[in-house]
Amino acid sequence: MLGTIPETLSRALTFLKQRNLIIEKDNKIIIPDPDKLKILSPSLLT
Repeated sequence: MLGTIPETLSRALTFLKQRNLIIEKDNKIIIPDPDKLKILSPSLLT
C-alpha cells in the first residue's frame, strides 16, 4: 500500500540515490545517465 505522496517520493529518491542513478548536489538533482532511468519499472518504486 502506498504511503503519502511526500513519503513515496522520498522513498523513490532514496532508491535512486542508492543505485547512483541520481546525484543530489547544491539542492539540485543531477541525472548522470538518463538512459539507465528508462529501464526502471515504476513498480520498483512502491
